[in-house]
Amino acid sequence: MKSIIRITLTLLMIGGLSLFAASCEHHDRDKIGESITDQLQGAITLSRVQSCGDLEATIKDAARDQVELAFQHGGSIYYYPAIEVDTNTGVPTGGSGQEPSNGGEDKGASDFTGTNVQEQGVDEADIVKTDGNILYVLRYGDLVIADGWPPEDAELLSTTAIEGGGLEMLYNNGILVVFSTVSPWNPEVAQRLGIDHENEVVYRGYSLVKVTVFDVGDPEAPTVLREQYLEGEYVSSRMVGTDVRVVLRTPASMIYDFGYAVGGGGTSSGGGTTVEPSDGGSVDPNPADGGSTEPGEIDVVIPVETDTVVVDDDSGPQPKDPALEEAKTKLLQTIDATSLADWLARRWEVTIPGDNTSPVVEHQLAECEDHYKQSLSGGIGFLTVVTVDVSQPTVHVPAVAVFGQGHLVYASPSRLYVANDLYMSGLFLMDGAEQDWQVTAIHGFDITAAGEPVAYIGSGKVPGRILNQFSMSEWQNHLRVATTKELWVGQAAHDNFVTVLTYNDGELQQTGQIGGIAIGERIYSARFVEDKGFMVTFQQVDPLFTLDLADPAEPKIVGELKVPGFSTYIHPVGDTHLLTIGQETVDHGTWVGVEGMKLELFDVTDFANPTSVHKYVFEQGYYSEALYEHKAFTFHAEKGLLAIPVSGYGLPINGGGPDVGAPEPENEYKVGLGVFKIDVETGIEEHGFINHGDIGENYYNEQVRRSVLMEDYIYSIGRLGFKVCTTEALNEVNKVQFPAETQGGNNGGVKPGMDDPSRL
Repeated sequence: MKSIIRITLTLLMIGGLSLFAASCEHHDRDKIGESITDQLQGAITLSRVQSCGDLEATIKDAARDQVELAFQHGGSIYYYPAIEVDTNTGVPTGGSGQEPSNGGEDKGASDFTGTNVQEQGVDEADIVKTDGNILYVLRYGDLVIADGWPPEDAELLSTTAIEGGGLEMLYNNGILVVFSTVSPWNPEVAQRLGIDHENEVVYRGYSLVKVTVFDVGDPEAPTVLREQYLEGEYVSSRMVGTDVRVVLRTPASMIYDFGYAVGGGGTSSGGGTTVEPSDGGSVDPNPADGGSTEPGEIDVVIPVETDTVVVDDDSGPQPKDPALEEAKTKLLQTIDATSLADWLARRWEVTIPGDNTSPVVEHQLAECEDHYKQSLSGGIGFLTVVTVDVSQPTVHVPAVAVFGQGHLVYASPSRLYVANDLYMSGLFLMDGAEQDWQVTAIHGFDITAAGEPVAYIGSGKVPGRILNQFSMSEWQNHLRVATTKELWVGQAAHDNFVTVLTYNDGELQQTGQIGGIAIGERIYSARFVEDKGFMVTFQQVDPLFTLDLADPAEPKIVGELKVPGFSTYIHPVGDTHLLTIGQETVDHGTWVGVEGMKLELFDVTDFANPTSVHKYVFEQGYYSEALYEHKAFTFHAEKGLLAIPVSGYGLPINGGGPDVGAPEPENEYKVGLGVFKIDVETGIEEHGFINHGDIGENYYNEQVRRSVLMEDYIYSIGRLGFKVCTTEALNEVNKVQFPAETQGGNNGGVKPGMDDPSRL
């Protein structure tokens, strides 16, 4: 029987740019390279869609372009095998669509730490939130609420199941906005939302983002105020004031019945990919070459009933192949026959929040007139910014969408930026294409209008790729961006840049730029603080650069310090010091060995001559989520205390400090919270370790994920429970164990095992 094959004709499409690298005529390569360079040398802009007809034409034109390129030049076609789903459910219960009550009336701690955020006044979603009184903990399958203050009375208050898999949440004055991922392939979800996979022409991804708004004014009985399902993948979110801005990306690809079952990684005597006719057989889910049924890549699909066809991966399909022409014609006809509704991302609103049997109403995720199209050749997909006003969470605020993609979010108190990486591996090797095509597009949105949609204000571009959100920062209407241009062997070495952009005539235009920073290395961390910048690169040593950004037109490197290892996160300590976390390395001449984690304190008082004043190196075998997640890094400046999750063998961490909790033999696996004293004069001192090995029956399942300081107490929070200890001596005051975790329901079986330490 024939198999429905879902393919994405993206030809090495990354982000919003559709390009290809294939074996074709030399003059064709010249033309395409020049065309790519011409596009990327021009301004990158968004223009508002004029009508639904305009939007439909834009989408179909992009789809046709991709088909033409794919079948003319033999680019890559991605296939996705059948998905096994389960029907496990775990939906929120109770609640009604009422306005929120006044939460947070009980007085809590007068001094407490919240989420470690990049910019003051811009809250970031996380798995733990507190108001200084109540602790809100989002696990994979449920929301746990506990009384945290006073510490000796800390106790569990409630546990509420979360549909799907919990991602992150935001809290504001008794309102929790919870994000979870739900699989549209779960039969119950598909039936409830009216998703008909069998008859879909356009496939819009593997995931839904569920946004559930809780009133937690009564933390023992949270109620559901609103539930909506958004079609797409969660990218990130921010909250300024009472406005939550959620960024989603929704890929779109054609579904076409080619009449063949296909597989990636197949073998043949010709050394290429084997495409088997659909004669009632099926693709081997366990290919002999060790492949898998994960999403794979093939070079071409043959839609006619012939014997097995071998396609050479290097040379591409044979020219003027009738089978390919037939496939292309049919696919173009399928595109022509689609409607706008087939392509647009959707949202579903639950009519009676908290009632999983109540009807849902389907809408477009964003209206036609709220879409923007890019000046570059766009990939097929949507980047959408959804707004939830927690002061009136049941009121719908229109979403704004861009026909294209995005992968990284940064927000200042007044603007939201979404970066779209246009990096395409190896395309610069094409004749006629210049190396400056490797760019990242940045789209800016104004977020100052409370309770209103974001407003597009302009776009720009920077060379290379952005590492993470800390590589962007806005100061006095100037956006500073740190990037690495990564090049292949045989080309020029890696290069690093800091680019300053400002708005001018609706564009983010370059004001100033530094290039040629640490040639041959790449950025491992960056941080901007007002008119100063700090950047760490690495190849064999860790240069810390200090940057003077006071004059946006002439940014400049002021100082450089080379030390072993590298830093993955930079945290300001006052105006004169930096505290970093990273890895220590040892240069063995021909290779560099990674030793243990390290904390390092830098003095930047003399900006031209930064110095390392102290470092603390862990023994090998220890890991902390804080290495790559800044929200796991809790620093209380006034108390001079740093807390990070630590797991490994042989704790105490470095042979000193109290080991709070049940003692365990040396060199056995331990898990808990490492606490350190930070002083710019005396350096970094291990204060102690709060052991979580005695929470739960199997401490391998427990991982401390976050920590909170409330007055003179520190809370170490894991998946199985939390402990409260004094900050002075780390004496244990209380321990609260959570109930067995509720399995996240309606996620199509796509959830990690309960022994996965990466999930809370």
